[in-house]
Amino acid sequence: MILVVSSDADDPTTKLTQHGPALQHDFLARFTAGIPAARRGIYTMSSRLVHAKLVMVDDRALTIGSATACPRGFFLDTELNVVVDAPAAVSEFRHRLWAHELGVSEAEVARWPVAEFIARWDAIARRNEATTDDERRGESVVPYDPAASRSKRSALHEAMHHG
Repeated sequence: MILVVSSDADDPTTKLTQHGPALQHDFLARFTAGIPAARRGIYTMSSRLVHAKLVMVDDRALTIGSATACPRGFFLDTELNVVVDAPAAVSEFRHRLWAHELGVSEAEVARWPVAEFIARWDAIARRNEATTDDERRGESVVPYDPAASRSKRSALHEAMHHG
């Protein structure tokens, strides 16, 4: 599992906007507890907001659009997503996307064995983290440490979960 998440927001800090980082922190705590470290990578993009709503599964299928990846986003809100269930197209899309995000060629990405995906992302992210913005590859992917991003619980969060 590879996640690319936002580490910043462009909204002013209010009781309501503090709720999002609290939810993200809770999700990432469950995610890291449930998936072994060798099978997961969590990243962000330095000096960039991440707002993509994309899920790819095993070079088999993907969904991309305006829906947040949750039951409400997919089934209740007025959103639009496209689902592609075509392995060749999904694989080609992943190669192009990762090449762009990581600053490597599509051919290089295509040669990576699945077992090395996270190690490859980790190597690029750590190298980017150790350099200045001008020297970073791709879209400045860097490691993201969910434990270091612990946000203060908002009153709204506390009321909803401990009411």
